[in-house]
Amino acid sequence: MVFELAENRAMSAKEPIVDGAIIRKRRKSLGLSLEELSEKTGISVTYLSRMETGARNISLQNLKTIAQAMGSSPASLLADPSEDVHATQPEQFPGVRFGGIVEAGAFRPDTGMNQDNTYRYIAMAPDPRYPVDSQFAFQVMGDSMERAGIIEGMYVLGIDLYAWERLHGEPGDGKLVIVARTRDHHPERELTVKRLRIFRDRIELHPESGNPAHQPFVSKLPLSEASMEWQIIAVILSASWLFT
Repeated sequence: MVFELAENRAMSAKEPIVDGAIIRKRRKSLGLSLEELSEKTGISVTYLSRMETGARNISLQNLKTIAQAMGSSPASLLADPSEDVHATQPEQFPGVRFGGIVEAGAFRPDTGMNQDNTYRYIAMAPDPRYPVDSQFAFQVMGDSMERAGIIEGMYVLGIDLYAWERLHGEPGDGKLVIVARTRDHHPERELTVKRLRIFRDRIELHPESGNPAHQPFVSKLPLSEASMEWQIIAVILSASWLFT
């Protein structure tokens, strides 16, 4: 009976909330990479990666597709309805989840948001305006944003793009963002901080550095997912030094 009620909830919910940790655990147990799950479902790696970083709203069709691809029921992927997964309760968390290292030109193994494949927290206060489970701390390496005051050794606090868009819409011109870029279809990616610039015919993602090795990414509008070599995955909320 409990299972049937859960199944009915999954089927009737207009915008169900999935538990990213459950999906990630199930995918790993099946030996599937994000790329392989993307091929089985037709859902982009970026979308799946964001979904695995925490509890997320999802369309009913995508919920069914992912569940079928992993041999699970839709209800088994849902977050506990008794918990408010969007509540902002910083006191319950030991900090902010680690999101990876941001370093222009450095490609590292792609394991979702966290390039180091370790589930850990950084002792950084979350922004109380946003859900804690949507925030990540990224470690800064390199000099690509030094003119913006983002220096090697600092941490930047970011909110994942999905959560930002739900509250504010698409990030606007001038925003500092975390950009993920892959190469040659290998399971590696570069995470880097860039300044978003939006023009009538193109989008540019700019470094702010005196080092000429760092160059902007430029993409013509309208954007097409097939031609995209980069994805904005988070919007930066703050940057700070951590002293231990």
